[in-house]
Parts: sequence; C-alpha cells; structure tokens
Amino acid sequence: MRCCFFILCLLFSQHIYAEQVFRLPEQCLLGSWQSDKEKTLEYNLPVWEWSEQHNFDRKITPKGKEAHRNSFGKMIITFDNGISYISWSEPFVENEPIPKTEVFPYKIVQAGKNFLVSKSENSNPQYGTFFFENVDTYYIRWTKKNLRNKAGTMREYFRRITPTPKECVMP
Repeated sequence: MRCCFFILCLLFSQHIYAEQVFRLPEQCLLGSWQSDKEKTLEYNLPVWEWSEQHNFDRKITPKGKEAHRNSFGKMIITFDNGISYISWSEPFVENEPIPKTEVFPYKIVQAGKNFLVSKSENSNPQYGTFFFENVDTYYIRWTKKNLRNKAGTMREYFRRITPTPKECVMP
C-alpha cells in the first residue's frame, strides 16, 4: 500500500514539475534586449534559400539579403511596464548612421509556457510573438493579426542586456 501511495505521489509531483518547468510571467519581457545578428542570420539565411528554391515566401533579392545582413544586430528594445522603447540606426548616410527611436504602449494579450503575444497600442497595431529559448534569449515574429502560427518564416533573435528580473522564473 505504501508503495502505491509513493508511486502516485511521485507521478503527481512530476506532473506538477512538468507544468512548472517553463513558467513565463510577463515580467520576463521587462528590461533591455539587443538584436543578435549572428543567431538571426544563422536561422534566416538557410530559410531564405529554401523559400527561394521552393517559391514559398516572398523572394529576397541579393541586394535585399545584404540590407538584411546589415540591419540586424543594431536594434535595442526596452520593455518597461506597458511601454516599449525601440532604438536602431538607419543605413549610413555619408558614413554616419541615422539614429531612430520609437516609443509606444503595448499590452500582453496571450501567454504560454515559453511565449508571449503582445499588441502594440499605436496607430498601426501589430502583434509580436516572443518565443523564449531561456530567460536571456527570445526570437520574435511580427504579424498584423493575433495568430501566433501565421507570422511568416523570418525570425529576429534578441539577447538580454540588462539583469533578469527576479520575478522571471524559468528553471
């Protein structure tokens, strides 16, 4: 009898543990994140090649690929209690990048074990689905609708550049 009780307790505790392995409170998004150029290109270049060969997604010209290569790694996004601050540099003009910044409110509209869906609260609302690999890395896909599986093939990876909030728990 004790053995059965022990086995039931063990199974129940493992079920609870499985549910808690990847808990993602909204606080995990808080802080500053920088675009990770190497990881973004590592993922996207093979996908773009495959898409071109199979006429699947929009075609990206060699000039477009070069523009993408040069744009990743420069963006910094800061999330702070419902407000996001995005800064990046536009292409060089006379050897000087043009700094750009956008500030807009956002809200979390859906959350799962390893993802969040946010909606920008500006004049042209977009949904961003953040897929967390761990507390310090996520990739994002942007859509015009709240459909986390209909976001296209491109990903942009980001890495945390500020300390992880203590409320963010991902064992």
